[in-house]
Amino acid sequence: MQVDIHEQTCLLIDKSLGVELSRQEQESLRTHVLSCPPCQQYQASTQRVVAALDGFRFEVQPDLNASVHQSMQQLLYKMEADDTARRSMLCSSLSAFLLSFLGSSVVWQLSDYLAAYARMSAGELQTLLLLVWIMPSLLVCLVFPFIPGLLLYRRTQKGWTS
Repeated sequence: MQVDIHEQTCLLIDKSLGVELSRQEQESLRTHVLSCPPCQQYQASTQRVVAALDGFRFEVQPDLNASVHQSMQQLLYKMEADDTARRSMLCSSLSAFLLSFLGSSVVWQLSDYLAAYARMSAGELQTLLLLVWIMPSLLVCLVFPFIPGLLLYRRTQKGWTS
């Protein structure tokens, strides 16, 4: 596959912007650009672009770089803390669900014995347990992981003061 001489010259022009060309590349570039108007135009436009971009250079204060680095590091620490809090909330939520499930299962199994002490039927006691104990504890377990998100949403609402 043969590379077009104009393509090769454009690549040499681009390469010359970043690194120093070898003596042979410089000579090849110079001789072709002198005899080729499209390559002359490409070289001139490339030089204008580089000159325009050089106008955007500015000096950065040394303490500004340190300040940006410190801000980024604080953001990283905050993100890590948030991730740890999310994992902790998830573990707490799973633990609460497991304990609620185990406690409800034990009480459900003991409902026959407890019904005799409470002087009611096992079905009535199971219905009462379902309404008073099992459903509220499951509801709390399901809502528990969303509490931090709800608090964050409320903080972003207008009028919230912390």
